[in-house]
Amino acid sequence: MTLLSSPWATTAEVTIHGKASYYSRRFEGKKTAFGEVFRNRLFTAAHRTFPHNTLLEVVNLKNGRNVVVRVNDRGPWKKSHLIDVSEAAAKELGMIRSGVGDVQVRVVGAEGKLFEHERECLAEVMQPNSR
Repeated sequence: MTLLSSPWATTAEVTIHGKASYYSRRFEGKKTAFGEVFRNRLFTAAHRTFPHNTLLEVVNLKNGRNVVVRVNDRGPWKKSHLIDVSEAAAKELGMIRSGVGDVQVRVVGAEGKLFEHERECLAEVMQPNSR
């Protein structure tokens, strides 16, 4: 796994709180806004502004479970939601039953690679098929 230095390494870490939902199965095999074929089994997400291939740690605030996802689409289109995650990520976060959850999101990598200072704490939640 290749690591990058964070451009924010010397500043206070920024976290964003909001609602997460997950993709329905009807999107399986369709192209994302970035031209990738969407696969619900991969650890990916849609966000309105983060660049393509940004890695985000998503934490379910109800149960503390976390996962790292890679931005590969734009959305969510529901204004009250911050992020849409794949079904695989939603399962890891424990939000399949509810469909929506309160989450904390923070940038932990770019260009599909974890920032170096995130390696120790996030290596265990970095899924091999998230890239």
